[in-house]
Amino acid sequence: MATYEQQGLYQRSVTKRSAYRYRGILVLYQRALGGAPPSLEVSKVFLAHLREQGYAPASLRLYRAVLRNFHKWRGETLGFPIKMPHHNPPYIDAGVVAAMLEFAKRDPRDYLILRLLSDAGLRREEAENLRVQNVVADNLHVRGKGDKDRVVPMTDELAICLKAYCATKKPDDLVLGVSGSAIYRAVKKYARMAGKPEMKPHDLRHAFATRLLENNVNIRVVQELLGLPLRTSRVLRLSCSYLIRIIADPLYRQ
Repeated sequence: MATYEQQGLYQRSVTKRSAYRYRGILVLYQRALGGAPPSLEVSKVFLAHLREQGYAPASLRLYRAVLRNFHKWRGETLGFPIKMPHHNPPYIDAGVVAAMLEFAKRDPRDYLILRLLSDAGLRREEAENLRVQNVVADNLHVRGKGDKDRVVPMTDELAICLKAYCATKKPDDLVLGVSGSAIYRAVKKYARMAGKPEMKPHDLRHAFATRLLENNVNIRVVQELLGLPLRTSRVLRLSCSYLIRIIADPLYRQ
């Protein structure tokens, strides 16, 4: 297991925080082994035990993903089906996002956090890891899940905000320079002020997608902007100029 940590786990395309989290799961797995060698059957029993203990499907998927990568490193394939309940993301009215932004105007950092999530649809971790050098002209060059890169055009408001906030920073500096937890707390703070205390950072990403879809933007465009896989037999490559026109459209910002 220690060899995997050095040669497998920490060599994968994951952040340090995620690697430590995955290592914690491996430590629990190792304790469950009780000195026995790891195997596919033992891993299945381990996951089945977690399910019997009432672990949520989302948690089980995380444990399964960690063990799958471990077994893949060993040249094995772990199969363990997990049924996920289907939950539609909550609908966030545009007025709620506007109210949050208005409240946050007094704090430039918090205002930028909200803009990055709601105007560019960034994930919390993407906003946390965004560097000044990733802000190119009117676009954000974002590295998302699985080290997949995408270009997201900025709204005028986001571009102005970023220019002012990054004026004294160096190219390799982090734009925000705060942890993912700080981003979470900022969103929760202004969500409460706007009357939506249950909101989370990812809900602003959903709100970004919702505004686009409500203005009849092609779903493939939305998938491209969000960095989601296009689940079709053909991958559509969208030009940056087309994406800029979509984001710059006044209808989008209503």
